[in-house]
Amino acid sequence: MSIIVDKEKLKQYLYSVVSDYKIFIDSCSLMFTEAEAFWDNIIPILKKKQKTVIVPLRVYEEVSKFAKNPNLCDKNGDCNLHSKAVAAKKKIVGLQSEGLVEVFGDDDDFFADNVLQVVFTKFRMKYNLLLITQDLKLSQDIIDIGKSLSVKAKRLRVARINESGFLREYYETSDGK
Repeated sequence: MSIIVDKEKLKQYLYSVVSDYKIFIDSCSLMFTEAEAFWDNIIPILKKKQKTVIVPLRVYEEVSKFAKNPNLCDKNGDCNLHSKAVAAKKKIVGLQSEGLVEVFGDDDDFFADNVLQVVFTKFRMKYNLLLITQDLKLSQDIIDIGKSLSVKAKRLRVARINESGFLREYYETSDGK
């Protein structure tokens, strides 16, 4: 019984963030093992609410780079990175054609994490923003943007994809882990 209740809470959380936030996703989440389950969970909500997930151009380019090079492994030795990137790129292209994903960016943007920090700083006055990332350091950086004492802004949230393909909110820790 509690598994059903927990799944309902996870669905409700996903529904609420799709309803109330501009959602961005980074490359590590796009290539995460449970990314396909995440898309299965969020797509019906995106369609119902007529919303999109934003993939920064530099994130898309990073995924494309890994998709083109089957010999690349990530820093943790994940040599399935290529196949994950191929699947992620295919998913982005497919969802973009359905109007569920938008790829945005400028040619003069720097690397993906910097782009996300700039975007969250720039648009936090206008929109509630959610970043989906598996990267704990980037999570902390985005959380820190929301701690500004001199600027009152909209809400910033960071979440990660969990083992069920739903979102789990990132909570700050004192040691950054």
